[in-house]
Amino acid sequence: MAYLLFELACNSEIQQRVQQEVDSVFEEFGSNCTQKVADNLTYLETCIYETARMHPPFFHTSRVALQDFEIPPQYDDSDEKVLIKAGTIAVSYTHLRAHETGRNL
Repeated sequence: MAYLLFELACNSEIQQRVQQEVDSVFEEFGSNCTQKVADNLTYLETCIYETARMHPPFFHTSRVALQDFEIPPQYDDSDEKVLIKAGTIAVSYTHLRAHETGRNL
């Protein structure tokens, strides 16, 4: 939650949109925080998921490929493609924080 608050503080437009959503939902359903209120805070939920993607709580994540997937060549002068076959376990090390470098690795 600390990262969510940090990201909202850094992005005032998103913070305002979350605040507008919270205000309108509480106006519609009353001031008590109920499950119905929580179910209608869809943009806030999206922000929580995006924060967890950007600041993952785990060292790595793993996924199983459901279908064959071909990764195109990384460099213009290369024609090497990588094929990930269905059933392959792919591990992503999140400590690299590649999304913050400004370039694809």
